[in-house]
Amino acid sequence: MSTPKFTRWIQIRDYIYRNLFWMLISFSIAIFFWAYLCEDAYVRHILTQAGIAILSSGVFAAALKSRQFSGLFKEELEKIILGSEFIKNRKDLPDLWKAISKSIYREKFPHISEELERIVLEHYFPTDHDFYYKDFHVDIQITEITDDFIIKYVQTSRYTVIMSDDKTDSVLIQESEIDQESETPVVNQLDFFTINGVKQELDEDESTKSDPTKTKYVIPIVGCNRYKIHSQYTREYSLSGENYKKFTMNYITDGMIVVVDFPEDVKVSFFNIGMVDSFSEHLAPRSHRISRIHEKGLILPYQGFGLSFEKCNLNK
Repeated sequence: MSTPKFTRWIQIRDYIYRNLFWMLISFSIAIFFWAYLCEDAYVRHILTQAGIAILSSGVFAAALKSRQFSGLFKEELEKIILGSEFIKNRKDLPDLWKAISKSIYREKFPHISEELERIVLEHYFPTDHDFYYKDFHVDIQITEITDDFIIKYVQTSRYTVIMSDDKTDSVLIQESEIDQESETPVVNQLDFFTINGVKQELDEDESTKSDPTKTKYVIPIVGCNRYKIHSQYTREYSLSGENYKKFTMNYITDGMIVVVDFPEDVKVSFFNIGMVDSFSEHLAPRSHRISRIHEKGLILPYQGFGLSFEKCNLNK
């Protein structure tokens, strides 16, 4: 425990430190006044030099204190400017994002920085999206791949649409496209689409009605901050031009499970498309089934998975 005498000494020290500038200035003025009254030239010279030295010390102390104050002020100002509340209220966030991005990589990639900023901001950090997908489950039941390489399958999807904090209404766009080079008839049929368990009666968009390889449905979602989606497609088309199927996301997706079942005369391979964190094995191994899970990180727009197919000869 500190003694009263020691405590008193601490108080005196703090008082001197806080008022050092004014004490040095006052002391130097007193010395200058003393020098002015002194008749001895030599003593007057000594006192004048001492006054100048003490005055300089006072100016230095003031500058140091000012610098310390400005440093503290700068730190507090940075906290305010970089704080979440300040950033949230800014109206120029895209420009702020570009400025921050430039400070990170402009010295390394000056010639491609503008295009890199545009792609990241518009496609991988989409500010115009009102929602993201969560826990996206895809089940693909391949019933047959014929000898002339026509694939037949049913694809079922279950997922949750999570709205942004300031939204409850938006528009969900369901699009699909089949790449096929042959003239083989195409089946690309939406069997059902439910929102929160309620079946939706959907009309296909006029832009795809005349093209059997494409479908597009524009679906209003109104009144909630999350929606449970369940949909199913039946598809049939030729793989003779390209023996693979791609499944890429249009929206940011948090968590995905993929299960593919196929007949014994078919071989299916799974591959990642543009992923930062790859899919991993899911569920116990089983013949004629592929099961993958993505639970680390996010799936960004234009990322996803693909399946390649081979027809097996069981007679060998």
